[in-house]
Amino acid sequence: MLRYKKALLIIMLLTISLACDLPAAMSKAIGKQVRTQIASQSQSQAIGTPTATFNVGIHTEVSSPNNFLSLTKNFSSFDPLTGLNYSYVILENNSTDPLDIITDYTGNITWFDENNQFIDENEIYGVSTNIFPQEKQLYKFYVDKSKLQGRKISLIRFELTKIGTVKSFDSGLKDRISQQKWSHPFVTTKPGTFQIEPFLVDWAIGKSKVVVQNNTNAKIKPLVVGLYYNEKNELVGVGKSGSFELPALGSANVDLVTTNLTSVPVKMEYYVEMPSTKSVPEMMDILYP
Repeated sequence: MLRYKKALLIIMLLTISLACDLPAAMSKAIGKQVRTQIASQSQSQAIGTPTATFNVGIHTEVSSPNNFLSLTKNFSSFDPLTGLNYSYVILENNSTDPLDIITDYTGNITWFDENNQFIDENEIYGVSTNIFPQEKQLYKFYVDKSKLQGRKISLIRFELTKIGTVKSFDSGLKDRISQQKWSHPFVTTKPGTFQIEPFLVDWAIGKSKVVVQNNTNAKIKPLVVGLYYNEKNELVGVGKSGSFELPALGSANVDLVTTNLTSVPVKMEYYVEMPSTKSVPEMMDILYP
């Protein structure tokens, strides 16, 4: 009888021990399943058939009064994960006139809901910049979530109404600039690898590696912008690096991450922005001391 009670006690202890280990075993199994899912998603995304969730694209209209300033590249998206709405417009200076350095611009942005009803408006007034001829710059904006009040953005209008250039500056600076023979772009890019990876298990982000080459004799702190296109040559995502030190005539490897993809890109394009915090005279002192 004593031997029977001892055996029963051992069985009970083993049962309790197994029950205590069950959550840990389940946790290991779930962890393995998640890792397998991520690996599977990474593999499928590498061949262009991701299973992860993407952002939602929003129609955006842009216009500009100057023919030499192109606003044709634009992208807006809604992030269901954070509820944020972001828009990006590429300001591209198509002029070849050295005096057409864009120094400031004025305009407005308007958001509309699915019923074409007004949501919000933001005035762009006298934004200082330095977009040199044949160079680009990214403009990013968003609408505050408190303005939505349960509505969804279906249309964004971005309109520039006034653009200032160096031609309105004093004659001394104009004479100095007009004598320059621009070599563009100031910094060239060489695309490296690109891949889509899951984020938080089922969210898609894009990762890029880019090599940049400084074509100037000046040390600068630029940043890299990545543009991601679908098969219709439409933007489906925009990425942006932080600023970094780039030695004169030197090169650097740069990593970009984009979290706003709305579909799988089939083409990637990169460009380098000059420091936008510097004024035109300061940039002239850096590039042509």
